[in-house]
Amino acid sequence: MPPTPQTASPAATADLDQLQGTWIAVSGRRSARFRVTGREFAFEFLDGDAYTGSFRLDAETSPKHMDMKVKTGPLAARGKVALCIYHLDGDTLRWCPTDPGCGFRLTRFPSVDDDRYYCLVFRRDGLPPAGNGRPIDSMETVWARFEYEVRCGPGSGPPVRAEGKRADHEHRRCR
Repeated sequence: MPPTPQTASPAATADLDQLQGTWIAVSGRRSARFRVTGREFAFEFLDGDAYTGSFRLDAETSPKHMDMKVKTGPLAARGKVALCIYHLDGDTLRWCPTDPGCGFRLTRFPSVDDDRYYCLVFRRDGLPPAGNGRPIDSMETVWARFEYEVRCGPGSGPPVRAEGKRADHEHRRCR
């Protein structure tokens, strides 16, 4: 059983401090947002379900464990615990849950493309992506870029105005 708040290890306390704030999924099968405030969480798949609840960490295992007790969300998940694994590396969080209440925890990270699991990679919201020094795009901008790449091919981006809205002209590769 994971440590209680009174017996949390120094590593779990450090991870808890580092988890605080909002995280945006940058890789995985579904777009999502994850917010941590104290020991409470709010998790939202941007195309559907949202969950809230509390969690406990065990940072002494490999991979590290996060037990998330669902308070609100889909009826089938309420009151159940999702047994998750996680890895923190600076402002990047790799996280993979199992279904709430299943009683099973993964022992290693599957590929983010494995359709049996919702393994996601998050970046702290509002931080610059690695290397280019500009803030992370809003989800609206990310989705607009994705829609353009589906229509026009990878790397085509959409033309985007500074406030994140699409420009009024078509991208030259889409004509």
